[in-house]
Amino acid sequence: MSVAKCFIGSIVALIAVAAASAGTPVDWDFDLSTDGADVVWVSPTAVAADADQFDTTTTITLVEIVVGFSIFEITVDVTDQVPPEFLVTELVLPGPAPILLVDQGIAFPEPPEPPSITGSLRVEIDGAGFGRASFTNVTLGQLMVEFPPFGIVNADVREIRVTGSVTVDPQFFVLLGDMNCDGAVTVGDINAFVLALVDPDGYDVMFPDCNLLNGDFSDDGQLTVADINGFVAALTDGS
Repeated sequence: MSVAKCFIGSIVALIAVAAASAGTPVDWDFDLSTDGADVVWVSPTAVAADADQFDTTTTITLVEIVVGFSIFEITVDVTDQVPPEFLVTELVLPGPAPILLVDQGIAFPEPPEPPSITGSLRVEIDGAGFGRASFTNVTLGQLMVEFPPFGIVNADVREIRVTGSVTVDPQFFVLLGDMNCDGAVTVGDINAFVLALVDPDGYDVMFPDCNLLNGDFSDDGQLTVADINGFVAALTDGS
């Protein structure tokens, strides 16, 4: 009896089995410094832009300003004055890219104090999968600071620097058993499964937009007879 007939004889109910496979995660570090001009950072590498989902973490690691008084300058770390909820942003976002990770207006110090620094921080993944961070619409004013040896003075804010990291873990959803890629697991997948099993090249020709690993129920990275029981189970709800 043929493999296909065995499948047909055992079909009683139909279900879809979904699984997620991870793509290659990336970690990027960005560093933005400006004296008032718009600045943009672009990652040196890209993540898979066609992922079905992106698990992301964006962390602001440092916010510091350079203030000047007369011919003197000092650097002040103001990271601890940034609200904690702005320092770490964890998001699970649907793909594909482009996706927006952070779109945050910055005002320092916070109202009701008059702002010495304002701007817009934006972190995203563009349509090609590259990370982008930008600091735009920047205005730098004056700030009362402790400025040795002069004491507390009204100093000019001359530069702001923001550094951080972005971690992106792309996820791809596989509908296990959907061998003809019609979005469902049905009896219509039986012949496609058998073809993929006995003639992988022929399967690629007949279903160029599909992946024969949609039938990899044993999760060993290949389609073999070890996947037959899993395919039958998907069609029969484990019975």
